[in-house]
Parts: sequence; structure tokens; C-alpha cells
Amino acid sequence: MEHDQENNVGDLDDLAADIEAAKQHKRDINNRYYARVKERMSAGEITERNKKWRKRWEARVGRKALTKRALAARLRRQELSAGPKPTVCDVCDRGGRIVFDHCHHSDAFRGWICHNCNVVLGLVNDDPEILTKLAAYLGKV
Repeated sequence: MEHDQENNVGDLDDLAADIEAAKQHKRDINNRYYARVKERMSAGEITERNKKWRKRWEARVGRKALTKRALAARLRRQELSAGPKPTVCDVCDRGGRIVFDHCHHSDAFRGWICHNCNVVLGLVNDDPEILTKLAAYLGKV
């Protein structure tokens, strides 16, 4: 029995040595990789490649993403300057989750409305004609 335990201890020592060797091998690979990257960066190769990639990306989708980011920042500034957030909706005079509403064409602030009213506006694409037709439809009953 003691002989088996000695073999197991030896196996565990071998396993620990193998794990440490694998970790060291991974560190060596990473160090070589970062050394190559550092050389390429100092030569300007990576910077030029990144500039080319960014141009291709902006041409494909980047401009839209950058525009969305700028729009979000502008809307956030408008929201902060719109004054205190009320506790009731400007449309239905109910409480609930009040959100910042803006025109999707001009990005101008329209007011503070509840989430439900905001969803309705979104579903009709902010089209007053559809809302008028819906109101007329509700009046039929």
C-alpha cells in the first residue's frame, strides 16, 4: 500500500511539473508574440494597417456608427438641458416610466412622455395622420 502512495506522489509531482512547463511555454509564446508586435509597431507597420482598416470600416459601416454615437451624445445633452424630469406624462397625464421624447427628423426635444405613449409614437413612425385615423377608428364604437 505504501508503495502505491509513493507512486501517486511521484505522479502528482510529474503532473505539477508538466503543468508548470506548459505555463512557461505559453509565457514564452506570448513574450515572443509581443516582442514581434512591438517591433512592428515601432516600424509603423501596424499603425498604417490600422489606418487602412479604419478607412475600410468607416466606408462600410463606421460613418453610420459614428453618427449614431454623435446623435446619442447630442440627445443626452438635450435631455440634461430639458429641465427636471416630471412625474407624469405630457400626453396622457399618467405616471409611470417617464422618458425623453425627441423628433427623429430634426432631433429636437418634444417633451417628457411615458414609456407607453413613446411606444405608440414609435409604432406609428411619429406619423400624425396615422394617429388621426386611429382616433377616428376609436370614435366609431
